[in-house]
Amino acid sequence: MYRSSPQNVQRSLSTVTLIQMGIRVTVVVLAVTLLSYCHIVKTLEDQTSDKLSKYIVERAQKESIIFQLAESSQRNLKAVFLQSWQHSKDSANQQFTRYFTLGGDGEVRTHQRWFDGDFNAEGLITDSISGFVSPRAPIEDPDFRSRLVLSFLMLERYGASYRNQFANLYLHMPENVNLVYWPGFPWGLEAKTDLDMTREEWMTIAFQENNPGRDTRWTGLYFDPTARNWMVSCETPVDWQGRHLVTIGHDILLQELFERVFNDRIEGAYNFILRKDGRVIAHPDKRAELDAAKGELNVRDLDDPELLSIYQTLLLNHEQGEASSHIFTHALSDAFIAHAMIDGPDWFFVTVYPKALLVDSARSTAEFILAVSLFSLVVELLMLYLVLRRQVIKPLSHFVSVSDRIAEGDFSSGQDTLPVRRRDEIGLMARTFQAMTHKVANYHRDLETSVEERTHQLKTITAQLQQANTELEQLTYTDALTQTANKRRFDESIHQEWNRAARNETPLGLIMLDIDYFKRYNDTYGH
Repeated sequence: MYRSSPQNVQRSLSTVTLIQMGIRVTVVVLAVTLLSYCHIVKTLEDQTSDKLSKYIVERAQKESIIFQLAESSQRNLKAVFLQSWQHSKDSANQQFTRYFTLGGDGEVRTHQRWFDGDFNAEGLITDSISGFVSPRAPIEDPDFRSRLVLSFLMLERYGASYRNQFANLYLHMPENVNLVYWPGFPWGLEAKTDLDMTREEWMTIAFQENNPGRDTRWTGLYFDPTARNWMVSCETPVDWQGRHLVTIGHDILLQELFERVFNDRIEGAYNFILRKDGRVIAHPDKRAELDAAKGELNVRDLDDPELLSIYQTLLLNHEQGEASSHIFTHALSDAFIAHAMIDGPDWFFVTVYPKALLVDSARSTAEFILAVSLFSLVVELLMLYLVLRRQVIKPLSHFVSVSDRIAEGDFSSGQDTLPVRRRDEIGLMARTFQAMTHKVANYHRDLETSVEERTHQLKTITAQLQQANTELEQLTYTDALTQTANKRRFDESIHQEWNRAARNETPLGLIMLDIDYFKRYNDTYGH
């Protein structure tokens, strides 16, 4: 008889269910993780765009302060110079020798004491001022002397007030003259006699032929050997009745700016500065090239298509009148490019934020979501297994056990333990199974009763048949009239006796008896 056992089950219901659920939930988890990754990337892009937008504006404003201050101070100094120029001509010649002295090669320089420190006419200390006047300058011209004296007085009065903002304050003239307030650097006292400043950019950008609008101009980046520092110069020409009198200048030391550009940055991103004409001001990867080119490095001269492409896009946005700050996606560098103008020198302050940072962050978050989801899946499958085992497998195993007992004819054992009180499908199946068991038991009982009756009937009929066979056999060997053995019986008996006698080698005798007048009996009773 077939009997249920765990060995007869090729695929466990719990195993199949867990595998199917695991596969389905894993697909869902992967889909959710992918959607989460895409959503995180999009969200991070939006957040990064907002962050970069605020960052680039704030950085540009921060870095613009020193340049705006330089332009503002020079506008004020220009106004003061022009106002003083109209009233200082008469006394200027008298003061010339107080501030200036003739050198051995025909040049004119300021007295050493005005750099070392000496009391001025107002009883205050004047220091850090030095000046150089080319031998070719018209030193005997009263007007020229007036400009020299007024320039010195401007430095004497205002130089120290800008000491904490700028490296220096100076006034230079087209006649190859420069007077400078520069603490620690006696520039005018050490300048070579044959020095030609009219070739320097910081002087030529103020010439009328180079600056017809007579506005404030900024030089490009250059390395000053005196200060041993990278710098740019702000130059504001001062004209009177169409004549170029002097130019007011500030040198802006850039080493601190470079340090901020290179180090004060968003993690993973980098900053650089370009001028509108393509000159590189600061770039973390172009320091060696800048040193070699002495600051005159243009992106067009570099074998860097990525940087050139960024510059061209910056220039295009600027020419199209885009906002002062802008963010765009650069395919070649696979990055977000944020840029804003630094007021004053009109430099592009640029931040490059690689998209890989977003991808890494999104991937980390997605991996965390995936790990948590898979862990939750394992826990859920374990819980599902326990639930299946308790709520499904255990009842089904009980059903199997009861079924085996029913198969063996035990219809009562285990019936009282079926979960008939459950309100779910298992309970319904238990009640149905119990009802079916009762029907099968009744049918089995009725069948057994019927079989017993049929067996009894069969036994009766068999007995009757056996009796009939016995009687028939008896009729076969007995004469019906005389109730004695007939000729057939005689033939079989004589044959048997003959064989026995032959085997035993004994004699065989035969006695014949005849009944007289038998015909009458046969005629009367035989028919």
